[in-house]
Amino acid sequence: MNFYDLPGPMFLALYCGAAFAAWIMTLVLDQIMRPQDNRANSPDLHPYEVGYLAEGEEGALRAAAASLIHRQLLSIDESGSSITASVNRDLEIGETPANEADENALELDNKILSLANASSWSDLRSYRSRFKVPMEKMRRRLDRLGLLVSVERFALIKAATILLWLAPPLFLGIPKIMIGASRGKPVTFLVLLCGISLVLAWYAAKKKLLRSHLGDRVLEESKKRNTGLRTTFSAASQTLTGADAALAVALFGMPVLVGSSSGAAQFFQPPVRSNCSSSGCSSCGSGCGGGCGGGCGGCGG
Repeated sequence: MNFYDLPGPMFLALYCGAAFAAWIMTLVLDQIMRPQDNRANSPDLHPYEVGYLAEGEEGALRAAAASLIHRQLLSIDESGSSITASVNRDLEIGETPANEADENALELDNKILSLANASSWSDLRSYRSRFKVPMEKMRRRLDRLGLLVSVERFALIKAATILLWLAPPLFLGIPKIMIGASRGKPVTFLVLLCGISLVLAWYAAKKKLLRSHLGDRVLEESKKRNTGLRTTFSAASQTLTGADAALAVALFGMPVLVGSSSGAAQFFQPPVRSNCSSSGCSSCGSGCGGGCGGGCGGCGG
């Protein structure tokens, strides 16, 4: 029997089974292809490297920017609807790198300071190609330490994962949708299932970083070891160093910045500002019975 001729519920069950099998195979592939954790001791990492290990180039850049802001090498300026960072010309880094990790971090610091001129966080992120050299040096060092999957192996895992997620919609879902549509049959649920598979394939294609099992362990141990840093940063951030600020952001993300006196939280996550002036909103509210209802465009009937 041609499985494309299966009744709708049976075919949906077949598709879900195939998608589940694809998911299991991606998990097995991930476990087998990633280097195993064979080291007893965890290597020492610079806070920027911890950020890279957690979230790739985005994490390293965020950790570096948070450190520069905390050290007042970048000053936060809030004016109008934008929150920007500019170089504080009254201070200098004044650091001498002691090792390769410090040297890579200093290179990234200097690159950020050379580009940050009334720049918002989105501006700095758009300059990502300018940070390629120090970022690549960080990646190579993490790779040598066995914390990341090599570029070649990562490409293989990524391609295999994408193909596994694409197989159910390509070989089952889409042909059945075309057949069902030609016969006037409902295909809504199958379209939704295919859409989920395609989204998962797209997510796999967007992935740019894959840690080894050792990398997972190092990151988890660092979070457990520095749990108190989250509380200290929120309660007494002025007592911490730039390295502490970078490590806190690298491990716990931007929420850890809430309550900080440096203004970094507003820089990374600018508050949403209303486009409606107070007078305009009040006039709208009076006309609609006391509220704008989310805008001044109308009273909703």
